[in-house]
Amino acid sequence: MTIRTCRDCGKRTNEDPDDFAPALCAPCYDKRMARVQAELVRVVEYLDTPQEAIQWLATVLHEIGGETPAAAKQHASDLLLMIQMERG
Repeated sequence: MTIRTCRDCGKRTNEDPDDFAPALCAPCYDKRMARVQAELVRVVEYLDTPQEAIQWLATVLHEIGGETPAAAKQHASDLLLMIQMERG
């Protein structure tokens, strides 16, 4: 475990050295993910292909969610797979 200061609120928290959203405490990450979810709901219908959706979501997860680029791409793939499974 590593002690880091949250980029958003300044609170010091423990996190794994390979945390997918480094230097963000859980409440701040949750706030960022709420913003990502709002963007996803608004935009996902306009994206033509799964690849476009994954690229767009990975960018948003990195820029807004604070995730590392590799974690954001994996997270995007997982989320879109779940959405596709729910839709049938």
